[in-house]
Amino acid sequence: MADLPQKRPQEDQQQEEVQQQEVRQVAYAENYAGPLPPPDLLNQFDGDTRAAIVNDFMAHSQHRRDMEQQALAQSVELARRGQDRATVIAVGGLVVASIVAIAGQPLWGVALAILDIGGGVAASLLLRKRSRNGA
Repeated sequence: MADLPQKRPQEDQQQEEVQQQEVRQVAYAENYAGPLPPPDLLNQFDGDTRAAIVNDFMAHSQHRRDMEQQALAQSVELARRGQDRATVIAVGGLVVASIVAIAGQPLWGVALAILDIGGGVAASLLLRKRSRNGA
């Protein structure tokens, strides 16, 4: 067998340096959800940029609250109008039923009164059921 050449000390040193120069790459990812970045990230911006980000967040929040208030007020107004109109219709129906009964048709008057009141109750129950089911 032939003798293998021995490594020289200089080659050993070079190989050791190559091994020490091994590059390690580490990936780091950070996610956040929400309108504002987390405090650590927010603090990396300069003061003016930080203030702009926070002010923008506050303006959007106020706008959203204003829109929700407006929608709620409109919903309440719509419900009030509906109740007012239903009352006018119900009273009108009872007046017609009374006139029919006084005019000599008491059975038809009672039937109209029952339909008037029953129709209002049925509509109310139907709407309540729909609102509970989310329809």
